[in-house]
Amino acid sequence: MGILFLSILSIYVAAYCFSYGKTYVKNGNKSAATAYFLMVMLSLSSPFIFFFGR
Repeated sequence: MGILFLSILSIYVAAYCFSYGKTYVKNGNKSAATAYFLMVMLSLSSPFIFFFGR
């Protein structure tokens, strides 16, 4: 049950960070967009790290 909740939460965080990253790309702030896109990758990998790290 915990891994399901973590997976749903990570998909929500990834979508949230991706939308902010797209906004920063449109505004021309490439460094902030890079930081948000890195957070997208980290949030999508967190359930796998949790599952395989146990």
